[in-house]
Amino acid sequence: MAIDRDAFYANQHLREIEDFRTFEAFYEALADKHRIYYMFFSTGLLQWVRKALQLIPENVNVVLIGAGLVPAEKDWLRSQSGRPAVFLEQAYTDHTIWDFLFRVNRRSFGWIDIDSFVFNPGILADLAERAERSDIVISAAWSYSPANTIVNKQGAELLPEFANTFLLFVHYEAVSTLRSLLDISPRPYLISQSTEAAALSPHRALLERTHEELLHHLYGPCSTSSGSEPYPVEAAVHGGVEVRFIDTLVLFQLFAYYHGFSIAKLPDSRRGQGVSAYHIGGASYYKNYVDAKHNLVSEKEHIQQRKYRRALLMDYCLLTQGEDLPAPYKGLKRVLKAYLDQSSIRVHHVPELLSAMLSEAGLDEHETGLLLGRQTD
Repeated sequence: MAIDRDAFYANQHLREIEDFRTFEAFYEALADKHRIYYMFFSTGLLQWVRKALQLIPENVNVVLIGAGLVPAEKDWLRSQSGRPAVFLEQAYTDHTIWDFLFRVNRRSFGWIDIDSFVFNPGILADLAERAERSDIVISAAWSYSPANTIVNKQGAELLPEFANTFLLFVHYEAVSTLRSLLDISPRPYLISQSTEAAALSPHRALLERTHEELLHHLYGPCSTSSGSEPYPVEAAVHGGVEVRFIDTLVLFQLFAYYHGFSIAKLPDSRRGQGVSAYHIGGASYYKNYVDAKHNLVSEKEHIQQRKYRRALLMDYCLLTQGEDLPAPYKGLKRVLKAYLDQSSIRVHHVPELLSAMLSEAGLDEHETGLLLGRQTD
């Protein structure tokens, strides 16, 4: 059965409209809209937010977006974060939040994942400055290149580089120009055509004919059948249903490349024996890696297991750094201990194991100490 596109978007609109209005009103009331860095999170993640904020100077304009939080978490953020915060009632993924940001912001802005830790705050200003060049749409701390080249509107062949969403800055004027040419969202775009996949993708967008034409212009005649797409595709299995999609911001970046814009990236983040920033990854979803109902087909199992172990160790470590978090987090600590037990990891081994993983990733002793909550000079 074909996806009912009108019903899909009507349901999405009804589910999101009140929170969209909340965010829109919040943005309008912000006293300082210059070079905002947004940090988004849902319930149960304040330990990550706390650590990320500890590493960012107060003069950086960080704005918090919480979705589906319990009252105790909202109270904690109001009293402890020292940052403007908006609270959305529904429990969204970042896919919806990106759409809100593109629709509401009227100035260039940045994004910091809660599991991206900035050791050299100077890169935040650097990202903003790089993004605001006339030919740049996004600047990013990390990026990746796919296997296939594209052809832009002028007929030039190039190998695109895609910005990872972990830590980046968006050029508003470029986004405004591009969105005036085509209705295109930063959301992930669903490729799977089944109604079951659509039902599992309420936060995604649907690939329209105009988007398919864009892909044909970029890659030549190409297929959208499973496994044969020349453009980057992610695949996940949820409850036995495979869902294939173009990930967050990827289609938008392809559209930007087509019209002559490009992506700016920071130089290698390593600096001597340390790094300028480090992304753990998976803070909000790593438990899915050991959930039989979920399977990220795009990643090999050994990679998933390594990501799971790293995020679990970091999560437990952050949760045990101080007793200031809301009362429900005491129960979360017991839950994480059960996950550690399931992985045959003893609690007292967590700092040692995590320290080794961070060192292997290039962090120096000082940076590792900051994440582990050790006193450092």
